[in-house]
Amino acid sequence: MDIQCTPYAMSYCYVTPERAVLFINTARVTPEAKAELEANGVTLAEYDDVLKFLAAETEPQTVLAESATVNYAVYQVLENNAALTVKDAADPLLMMKGRREERNGACPHKAGPSPGRCSYGAVPEGAGRAPCRR
Repeated sequence: MDIQCTPYAMSYCYVTPERAVLFINTARVTPEAKAELEANGVTLAEYDDVLKFLAAETEPQTVLAESATVNYAVYQVLENNAALTVKDAADPLLMMKGRREERNGACPHKAGPSPGRCSYGAVPEGAGRAPCRR
């Protein structure tokens, strides 16, 4: 189910205060990445097992899932599981990503792929490389 010719992998992540389960094509996860995830309390599961997992969930809890953006099959499984209460709302993290503020001298553009680096590849003032001028 992954996107061909890209380094990105399709996945789902189910996170509660007690656990985190990452549903991904485990064949694409390196042993080092797997060890790091497990060391940080993340359980790996196969991508295709997400629907079975959600259907089998018995612990009563509220699940945030925006019906306009989440996979229809996932949303249906969530709604049909009596133990789960679906809260149909936008992901609050998406709103936080859109904030443009300077943090610790970093570029005010959206965050890039690594800490202290903006999406244009610049680093904060005084970090030994040219700062972002966009």
